[in-house]
Amino acid sequence: MAETRPLALVLPAASFVELPGADALREAARADLHELLAMLELRVRDGAELRAALADVKAPLLLTFANVPAMPAAAVEGALEALSEFDVVLGPCADGGIYLLGLAVSLDEPEAKQLAELLASKQPLAGLATLLEQLELETAMLPPWFRLADKADVSFARSLAGLSLLSEGGEDEFLADRLRLWLEKNT
Repeated sequence: MAETRPLALVLPAASFVELPGADALREAARADLHELLAMLELRVRDGAELRAALADVKAPLLLTFANVPAMPAAAVEGALEALSEFDVVLGPCADGGIYLLGLAVSLDEPEAKQLAELLASKQPLAGLATLLEQLELETAMLPPWFRLADKADVSFARSLAGLSLLSEGGEDEFLADRLRLWLEKNT
């Protein structure tokens, strides 16, 4: 029997902030993302099987990126819900990147190759919009989020973590807190 749970692939980041301790930051963001996706009961894999997954979408496929910090669970849940009505769901970043791409349809080899090349670029958003339009795929948009592409993004993540700690839920708001711990140690 074929697996019906959605598959989430965590792809390497084409763009990641360069600063002291970036390797530990990269690993914290990746591990937190894996934990969130597993908590939501998705099958989670690293991105090595991207081409095969694009060619044979049997259940919703979510492509996420290792440079996306503290992705809201609501974004993943919203993407899965939208994929019941749309072919594609896109989570944009203000800097021209994306934080999530969801697919409910399989792609032919040339289309999969083109998509993989776009996803490996530093700013895939504009190219993805063009490709999705050319393929006539119905696309839903998620609210914008951010990725750790530069020092301003790390500063924003630090502020976001600080504000979350001040919220009513405090530390309980963090589902996976490796990123928060890295930010606290590297202030």
